[in-house]
Amino acid sequence: MAVRQSGIEDYLDVDGLIDLPPGSTLLSNFERNIAEFGSTAAYRYLDFTRDDDGVAIELSWDELNTRMRAIGARLQQVTAPGIGWRSWRRRAWIM
Repeated sequence: MAVRQSGIEDYLDVDGLIDLPPGSTLLSNFERNIAEFGSTAAYRYLDFTRDDDGVAIELSWDELNTRMRAIGARLQQVTAPGIGWRSWRRRAWIM
């Protein structure tokens, strides 16, 4: 018997609005996908800085995890707990 993989439909209500299960967070779903689908494609985009026609770039869940952790680490370096986006943006202009 084939195991059913979860899809985006599992997180939508009958009206198509996002409806996360109780106790579920964006981070918990992200971590679950990394564990389940590590080397499979998670994100694809066209990079127009490499070629005028765009170059398709594909990131696996593991690669996306690495990039997200790097972004999080950088945000911790340049912000402090409790600083909202608007405060950070003003601070960034001053730096």
